[in-house]
Parts: sequence; C-alpha cells; structure tokens
Amino acid sequence: MLSILNIPQNLKEVKLYKVMYVILMIFLFSIIYTFFDNEEFAGWIEMSNNRLPYSQFYKLRRDVFSKYAQKYKNFMTYNEFLSIPLIKANEELHVIQQPTNKSKQYNYIKNLLFHIYSRNNKISFDTFTEIPMQFDLYPYTGKELDRAITYSNKYSVLDYFDRLYYSTIVQTTIGFGDVFPATKKLRFFTMVQAFSTLFILLL
Repeated sequence: MLSILNIPQNLKEVKLYKVMYVILMIFLFSIIYTFFDNEEFAGWIEMSNNRLPYSQFYKLRRDVFSKYAQKYKNFMTYNEFLSIPLIKANEELHVIQQPTNKSKQYNYIKNLLFHIYSRNNKISFDTFTEIPMQFDLYPYTGKELDRAITYSNKYSVLDYFDRLYYSTIVQTTIGFGDVFPATKKLRFFTMVQAFSTLFILLL
C-alpha cells in the first residue's frame, strides 16, 4: 500500500502500484456507469434462434420500428406507437401495413401497452421486440435502417455486475465487443477510462 502513496523504488513496487491503480479505476468507473440507463449500453448478448440479428423475427420488427419511429434514433414516442395499425385475430394483436376503421378501435390497447412497456415516455427497439404483437400479416418491405439500432434484443447491461464487467474489459483494453457504448455521453466516459489506462502505462 505504501507504493500507492510514494514513488515506487523497484520493479515489484512498480507492478503493485500499477495493479492497484487499475483495480481502483475499474471500481471507480463501474460506479460511474451505474448512473447510465441500461439502454445506453448495446451488444450481442442474446443470440437465441428467434433473436438473431438478421432473422425474419428481427427484420419485420426492425421494418415496422424504422417506419414509425421518426423523432428519435432508437426510441418510439407515444404518438408514434399509437400510429401503428393493429387488428385483433384469434385473441392476438397483429400489426398490419395500412390503418383501417377496425384498427382504430384498438387504440385503447395500444395506450395500455405503451404505458406498460415505455420508459421515460419512450419505447426502445429492444423493448419493442418484447411487446406481444404478431407480425405475420405485415409484409416485409426489405427497407434497411439508415440509423444505428441496438442489435441485441434484450439489455446487454442489467445490473452492477454487468457494469463492473464492462469497466473491466475497458480498463484492461480487452474489448470483446459483446458490450459497447450506445450514446455519446457513455462513449465519452469510456474514452476517459481508456486514457486512464494509457496514463498508468506511462508512469
């Protein structure tokens, strides 16, 4: 511990000094990352058969989301969600391509779904894929998104341990790519942490 307070005098002390510094930074930034929402982290955590990035499951939902989510990059507002035309068949909600007089009857259901699944009055693409709606009546247009959307279909980061893991791979410059920052604010703090590693290498 004395090596942390004083300039190290030999090689062993140098190594201990650097290790303690790295551990301190890992825990410090893991605490900082707790102030970020789960949506601000992206990644490739969920890879089940129905959730592969280019599966039909993903394509149909991506197509609908990109069509109606216009105000924000990765979020859908209340009015945008209400504009999605739905019909009810076999006790299930089905997304259709064009609104009809019948589809307007289910606005109360969409209002209820939005308030159940929304966060901060917005629905992310990840959450959109979890809403119980069927897309079998919606024709896939093949339209590609012109903006970045988180590819994973559940949050890559859920709790403090996940944030500690993210802090560790950033601090040690491992960078597996399974979790990465999705907002500019989080990218800024990630860069600061990465530079802190360069700083200890120069000591």
